[in-house]
Amino acid sequence: MLKSLRSFFLIFSVFCLSNSCKQGFKHDPTKIYPVLEKGQYWIDHFDQRALQNAKVHDGMLYCNTINRHRGQDFLYCLGLSSGKVIWRIPVDGPASQPVEVYKKQLYYSTTMGDIYKLSMGGEILWQQKLSSSYSGHRVMPKNGNLIVNSVVNGAFEFDSSSGEIVQHYRYDSKSGLCSMTLPLFYQDQIIFANAPLDAGSGREAIMSIDYTSKELRWLKPIPSRVIAHDDMGFLLIKDRIVLVDRKGGITAYDPSTGESVWEKKLSKEEAESQMLFRSKTLGETFLYHKGKEVQLNSITGEELSRNDLNRMFIYEVDQEGVERQVIVEDKLEISGISVSVE
Repeated sequence: MLKSLRSFFLIFSVFCLSNSCKQGFKHDPTKIYPVLEKGQYWIDHFDQRALQNAKVHDGMLYCNTINRHRGQDFLYCLGLSSGKVIWRIPVDGPASQPVEVYKKQLYYSTTMGDIYKLSMGGEILWQQKLSSSYSGHRVMPKNGNLIVNSVVNGAFEFDSSSGEIVQHYRYDSKSGLCSMTLPLFYQDQIIFANAPLDAGSGREAIMSIDYTSKELRWLKPIPSRVIAHDDMGFLLIKDRIVLVDRKGGITAYDPSTGESVWEKKLSKEEAESQMLFRSKTLGETFLYHKGKEVQLNSITGEELSRNDLNRMFIYEVDQEGVERQVIVEDKLEISGISVSVE
């Protein structure tokens, strides 16, 4: 029942947003971005410039604004059923990814590395500033700690309770830089790609770190650097780590050992097309490239289908990571807003 209600609220809110666009909201860069007040009907005042990195969770829409002309940014909690602003808090900048939700608490980070942990009611529990340039973050599923990646200085693990740094994942390389992907989590392992294979060769690797001891579990070379961001390039799908490298290959690894299980060489067209690479179910993965959809089995690497792609999708994701399609449209007339659903 909760799933049905949540899907209804999402569809209702998307419908309202779409209609609001048609009712006269126009982008005017000379005007100050609107500020939504607590208790206000946010749908009546929606301006697409203002809602960024939206995430739907438990009947609420969490998003930040970019109020550049005012010099103040906010993180909002918007009610989907009530249509009202539930709360807002001032933050030190816009974000590059949605809030993370972990056991009734929220993580928010600005593009400049201002990190907040908040209650679901909008109370700031702690705040930290990353000392290095920020490039993304993920929550550790077993303890709720936050791993924050920097651009060239590895990754930092922040304690969930105190906000203090408890581990700096940085490894020596030939260039002196350490620029790794956001981590994957498998059983008792933390797994990074684009880690230095060693300090002298200049080669890169996929690396497994023990969740508790922080000791190296395994280290395997990769063909070339991985282009990875969220659902692109470097994924854990069921019992496989699947990555796309710059040389145009897909490789699947056994996460327990790091051993390569299967490889697939992409065609020149596929390799040059900036594919979007994401999991659709626990046992399959999709490649989107130049209007095509290629479905592979993540366990065997077998190609299952190849179709034209001319639709847009919004997915609902359950706690086990299974994605269920909520909305399918040939053209979804909403621009300037990206919504992820939990």
